[in-house]
Amino acid sequence: MRKHILIVDDEELFREICQEMLGERGYRVSVAEDAPAALAVLQSERVDLLVADITLPGIDGLTLIEQVRHTQPDLPAIVITGFLTQDNMLRSLNLGVHGFLTKPFFYDELFQSVERAIEDASATRNQLLIDHYLPLIRLGEEILAQDHDSLFGRTLNAALEIALMQTGATQGFVAVPEGPGGPQLAAASGFPPEDQPRLSSYLQQALTALNHTSTRPAAGDPHDVLSGTVIAGMECLLTRLPGVVPTGLLLLARPAADPAFSDEERKLAHLLAVQAAIALNQDKALRRSDKTGADLLALADLAAALVPAEAGFGASRRSELARLGADVARSLGCDSATQHAVHVAVLCHDLGKAFVPPALLAKPGPLTEAEWDQVRPYVTLGAERLARGGSLAAAATLVANHRERWDGRGYPRGRAEGEVSLAAYVVAAVTSWGAMLAPRPYRDPLPPEMAAEELRGHAGRSYHIEVVNTLLGTVGQHTARAGAGR
Repeated sequence: MRKHILIVDDEELFREICQEMLGERGYRVSVAEDAPAALAVLQSERVDLLVADITLPGIDGLTLIEQVRHTQPDLPAIVITGFLTQDNMLRSLNLGVHGFLTKPFFYDELFQSVERAIEDASATRNQLLIDHYLPLIRLGEEILAQDHDSLFGRTLNAALEIALMQTGATQGFVAVPEGPGGPQLAAASGFPPEDQPRLSSYLQQALTALNHTSTRPAAGDPHDVLSGTVIAGMECLLTRLPGVVPTGLLLLARPAADPAFSDEERKLAHLLAVQAAIALNQDKALRRSDKTGADLLALADLAAALVPAEAGFGASRRSELARLGADVARSLGCDSATQHAVHVAVLCHDLGKAFVPPALLAKPGPLTEAEWDQVRPYVTLGAERLARGGSLAAAATLVANHRERWDGRGYPRGRAEGEVSLAAYVVAAVTSWGAMLAPRPYRDPLPPEMAAEELRGHAGRSYHIEVVNTLLGTVGQHTARAGAGR
């Protein structure tokens, strides 16, 4: 994706030259003549770098950056000035600007400053992501390490423990409407025994209100419902454990005299709730693994929840690709059981990415070899997780082999022609096709024609030739049917 730069300067000719020069370097450039115009752009569009002249009419450039810091604290900024005073230097440093340009300057200086600021901001953001997601990775490791019999209780206790530690909450609980023994308080911390009756009463109200359409998972505002001795003087943060069917509730509380929960803490609580929901959905799938249809529905929900937002695979898109995979398998003469295995494998091919640092998945440039060493195990991790589903063992085998190549240069085992099943090559080609059509942090989605050429160009090396031909033929049939239905 092209980086978006906002140039703020009151000289029209300067704005136009910067816009043209940076545009030729591949950047998307917006311009503004003063602070109000700049704020309007920042409120309506995502901006990756702010370049502002200190001397602006009305609100000066440093005050503009200061105002922007309240809503976008991580937005990198470069200041431009005709004469940099000591006062402006100190203000700029306190605001954390990424560079200074003193007029007049060579345009190479502008290019270098812009590139350096964007690279520095990206590195900082990636480190923050790693730090922010470490608790999620820890919880993912907990989930992966557990035996089926202990998955339910230990996962929820781990989620609650991490949430309390990372947010500074002093009380919390996780409640589920459908535990192994029915509705229950699955994990709790910080509540004295005498508060249990009141807590149980609240849980009944909250869990009763949890349904398919609820946007708030509680029976009323938690500040009102959780009153009296249970949460007296406490600020409450209530988070729904998501899913097609609501999975449960995570509540965190701490004294109202303490600082309010920050946006980052709220976001982290939500992400921990997502991880807990993933584990619970997996638990449900495992408990009914003898029912193929139930497995498929539960795992479709699970897989959609696992995919990082930047991967471009929504639930509907994932299901569409899974149906495409099954159609290709059928066209190649695979039996119904293999078609079903392909369907499930496409749905869950990147299940193991839940255990990869999200900053690596979101990195806008190429991965280093050391970073690839952290990413590649997702194939095996996902296959192992899926294999615990009993009747899903066939799909797990396909997931384990879907990054192998026809020429033997894939991973994790470097298997080649004759060592990998036709169905696994179907999963490989279909998931690659879907990935090409989806946006990535480092590129826009490919047009279907270009994606098709990419598959053809790698057939016989990365992909099975017959599978590629059948896939593209099936895509053409789907497109023709969709066009006829309009």
